[in-house]
Amino acid sequence: MRKFLPLLALALLMGAPAFAACEDDPRLGELPALLAAGTLPEKPFYLTPQTFFRLQPAVRAQLGDSIVICPRNPVMDGAPALPPVLKLDFPVLWDVVEEAVFMDDWANVLYLRDHAAAKPLEPAAVFSLLVIPLFDQKSLARLDEALSLFLVQKGRNSSQPNPVFLADIFAALGGKAQGKATVVWSSSPEELAEARSKAEARGEQGLLFVPYSGYALERAVNAMGKFQITMVEARNYIRR
Repeated sequence: MRKFLPLLALALLMGAPAFAACEDDPRLGELPALLAAGTLPEKPFYLTPQTFFRLQPAVRAQLGDSIVICPRNPVMDGAPALPPVLKLDFPVLWDVVEEAVFMDDWANVLYLRDHAAAKPLEPAAVFSLLVIPLFDQKSLARLDEALSLFLVQKGRNSSQPNPVFLADIFAALGGKAQGKATVVWSSSPEELAEARSKAEARGEQGLLFVPYSGYALERAVNAMGKFQITMVEARNYIRR
């Protein structure tokens, strides 16, 4: 089993309050010594959701039900009880997932999949997730399997794996867009400016004008389709 106490100490330092009324237990500094001694606290530890999810599975197992996720969510049988799935801002959740992957801690990735979910994002923020996680192919394949992305395997007519976007992971972790949207995109600032001018002249409102390189366009369109976000290339919009 991995020696988890130094990593626990790091996790505790990185933990931050989820919101003003929810802060980590001031006794956290005592926790590594407590775990090393194999004893349980007299009173449950109160942890923010992000600190709770940063704990490695062995730590959670040792603490058992001696945790309350603030403000009032008891841990029962090693998992949050009320509710059993906690919603986190995606940057926070992704940070924990990314850390677990880099640490080869797949038990925690599965735990996050089952007990954490991403809060909704505005469509523009969802579109900004068309980026590739910085994982090696082996880690990406394991993440693909853990989150049921079904993307890393090679396509029928391609010798290369389908790219996985951060947006796919956001969707797999329960993420949704706060409403439908149409994104007019281009890698050219000039084209975007012209498309925006066309929209103003046509009286069309509600469009998002966002730069995008066009990388793996078919895959990007598929990823955005999960959120009912339509992609229109600026040059095609201008020609209408």
